Amino acid sequence: MKKAIKWTARIVFPLLSILMIIFIFWQSSMDADASAAESGSVMDFINRFLQSWGIDTAVTEYLIRKTAHFTEFFMLGTLLFCTMKVWLDKDILLLIYPAAAGLLVAVSDEFIQMFSFGRSAELNDAMLDLAGALTAVVLLYLLLLLIRDIRKSRRSDMDTDDEAQAESDETAEGEAKGEERSEAENEPEEEPSNETIETAEDPAEVPENGPAEKADDITDNDTKTEEKRETEIE
Repeated sequence: MKKAIKWTARIVFPLLSILMIIFIFWQSSMDADASAAESGSVMDFINRFLQSWGIDTAVTEYLIRKTAHFTEFFMLGTLLFCTMKVWLDKDILLLIYPAAAGLLVAVSDEFIQMFSFGRSAELNDAMLDLAGALTAVVLLYLLLLLIRDIRKSRRSDMDTDDEAQAESDETAEGEAKGEERSEAENEPEEEPSNETIETAEDPAEVPENGPAEKADDITDNDTKTEEKRETEIE
């Protein structure tokens, strides 16, 4: 899923960047009358909107044109940054490549205006275009660093919580083992049961009347020996 999203972004952002560049060049290729008519329509719309809110300030055509330059290249800088982000891994290139591309497009834009009827190339417009692209690139780069710092702090907090949980588990386990040992030491020793004693003194191991029978045998033998001696003496 992540790979599919990544490859989709790798296709979409470059395509949008190209379309934005085409739109900028198309605006520059318009002659002076068409460009003025377009700027005038936008100016009238904004002034009517402001008047509807009770704002008497009138927006001039000059402000509309300069704002359009900055806005167009701000959008282009955003798309270029996103394009470089999905294709490149080095952070320094996220600043260099979009800035260089923005400068190239700004110079090309003013160059195209030289061939448009009633229009001319202006260095101030090129600088304003580059400022719009750089503003977008720098803001997005700072936002990227902020997001990384937040993720890093969250990961460190999670690791700290895991370590604290592991330490508490080890402490609880050690306390439980200590309690088991103390209980085992405090338990009284079991006395040998009667069955054990009876087994040790099993009468089957000692023959019944064993000593008495041996004494009788010795007495009989002595009696027979005395009788034999008397017989021999006679």
